[in-house]
Amino acid sequence: MPATGEEPDVDLTETGGAPPNAETIESADIAAKIAAMLDEDVDNSCRGRLEATMDNPASPASIFVMLTIVFAIACFMLESVEEYTVTPFQIKFWEWAEHVCVVVFTMELSVKYYIAKFNPRFFCDIMVIVDIAAVAPWYIGWIIPGDAVDLSFLRAVRLLRVIRAVKLGNSSAGVKVFVVALKKSVPQLASMLFFMLVACIIFASLEFSFEKMDETSMFTSIPSTIWWCIVTMTTVGYGDSYPVTVWGKLVAIVAMLSGILIFALPITVIGSNYESAYRLEVMTRLILDWKAEVKTKCKEEAKYTNWSCQDVVTIAKEASKNWTRDHAILLAWVENMWATIAETKHSDISYIELQQLLDDVYDAIENATDFDPPTPADEAATNLAEIDNRVNDIDKELQAQREMLDKILKKIG
Repeated sequence: MPATGEEPDVDLTETGGAPPNAETIESADIAAKIAAMLDEDVDNSCRGRLEATMDNPASPASIFVMLTIVFAIACFMLESVEEYTVTPFQIKFWEWAEHVCVVVFTMELSVKYYIAKFNPRFFCDIMVIVDIAAVAPWYIGWIIPGDAVDLSFLRAVRLLRVIRAVKLGNSSAGVKVFVVALKKSVPQLASMLFFMLVACIIFASLEFSFEKMDETSMFTSIPSTIWWCIVTMTTVGYGDSYPVTVWGKLVAIVAMLSGILIFALPITVIGSNYESAYRLEVMTRLILDWKAEVKTKCKEEAKYTNWSCQDVVTIAKEASKNWTRDHAILLAWVENMWATIAETKHSDISYIELQQLLDDVYDAIENATDFDPPTPADEAATNLAEIDNRVNDIDKELQAQREMLDKILKKIG
């Protein structure tokens, strides 16, 4: 890279042996800046390499941690089987398995803390709290002897090891999609719980009022009848209590049908939100993969300028083994937003502009309610609607002016 204040070196063969003009010098300068930026983006330090390894779910370290989590959960469950805790060897095996898992989880937590540059805010992350809770029982049992505290307390603390199952969500895209779908469905879930509560109070009160007339009734109070109502409306049918009078059975029928309606209506919206969250996850992963492929090609081929939309299409098809509708939709987004940076869809842009375009597509997809980009037909229909509205406004203005002119002529006449 040339020193500050110096012009970048330009290969005269690229200009046919003629002296470089201002445009050629500017292009070379942009290429030199992009090359320097790409070199700065690569963090070859120990912390940078560890961060790249931990952030990659397909890395050997991440796979090893995932297998350790599965092994720890399996040991936690199998240890509760009496046949597997009889011999001294079995007891010793469970103890050493616990020691090994705790060492792995502690090392993982320490590496993450090192990557975070020992920032105290690191411990405010909910998943970090889960990681700490997963190893805390072992350290508490190691620090506090069994005879120094009630054993029931230690059993309760050791039960926290089941939290390790939550750690599976760190590297699972499915869990992330499920959480996003639940967050989007909070209003629907709240309304469902509200109507469920109101229905339970109403049906439980009616059921108790009709059933208390019979001596063989199984309902002793409205709160106990609410339990029956929940079991009935969710179509579980536990069977521990049931109505015996005719009127009680009629109320039960209405409660069953009402439960189906109360749950069925919000579930459709929640299912739609899950599909939307899944497509969002797929598209964001695709756009990140494309950005990485563009960066790799830029570094390997020194292609700093003259990026065309067709280049992105080629990279997308090379990076994707199975071409799906989401790939086509994402390319449509790129083509539609290409004109916001370039003059036309067929204009070339630089690497920096291409990365900015992909970032804009990423942000647009995250904030979009409908992933399908506007088609030319939709744009034409929108333009025609705007023209019609403008024509109607002009007609109204002309009509108002005619009325005003008629009033003036009447006064003059």
